[in-house]
Amino acid sequence: MTLDRWLTVLGVLASGLLSWMVSRYFYRRADKRRTPTFVVKPGRISLSEAGLSRVEGLSLLHGGRQVGGDGITEAHVYFWNSGTLPILQDEILEPFTLSLPVSILHYSVLKSSRDVVGFRVSGSGDVPPKSLTFQFSVLEPGDGATIRIVYDGPVRTQIDFRGACLDAPKPTVLPPDNVYFIPRSDRIFQATVPWILMPIAAAVLFGLLLGLGWVAKRFVPDWVGHTFLLGALSSIIGLVVWFQIRQLLAKYVPPDIKPE
Repeated sequence: MTLDRWLTVLGVLASGLLSWMVSRYFYRRADKRRTPTFVVKPGRISLSEAGLSRVEGLSLLHGGRQVGGDGITEAHVYFWNSGTLPILQDEILEPFTLSLPVSILHYSVLKSSRDVVGFRVSGSGDVPPKSLTFQFSVLEPGDGATIRIVYDGPVRTQIDFRGACLDAPKPTVLPPDNVYFIPRSDRIFQATVPWILMPIAAAVLFGLLLGLGWVAKRFVPDWVGHTFLLGALSSIIGLVVWFQIRQLLAKYVPPDIKPE
């Protein structure tokens, strides 16, 4: 296969990926729905290690009860409407809640987007509670709050989220990842770094594949070697592009709900 044909094939692949990105972007802009979203900030804070409670003569008490046997942890939970339609109080089908298998020793709203939202948090009937209910008057797109919780358990304790509203039979729960806290403008700059390094990596890989193709040429027909080479290059480029697209299109925690 000549160089012109390689460039043609790569050009077709690049134009196809670009068309997909543009269509995907405008589709998401036109998609009107309510999207209640939760994410726990990566890097929960361990306020007390489990071993501290095993020191003779030392105990941690909360409300007259001993705590800290497995450690005490602080976590920040972000809850907001990442959709394009507002969530009204009378459109909530099931209250939005978070729950843990351990006791919640303290909770508070660190910051909400606007006072008019009327965001508040209440604990369950247990003392101390193991679940919290979120209440609000309205969540316009981008509205929400940051909730600080301190619970009697280790850092890896599972936090579950529930709730439903019109258009959303369950909330969107994002895995802990710092990408949600990076503005999209900064993500674009970060996304260009792999593309700057890609020509060097592609040249090395291309040389390696050509060497393998030269060896394989002795045992297989030319079209098989060309197909393998094209498939390998397309797969690598596709994986890199897909990763960058996911990074760029990942949700962004609104700055109005993040504490200073």
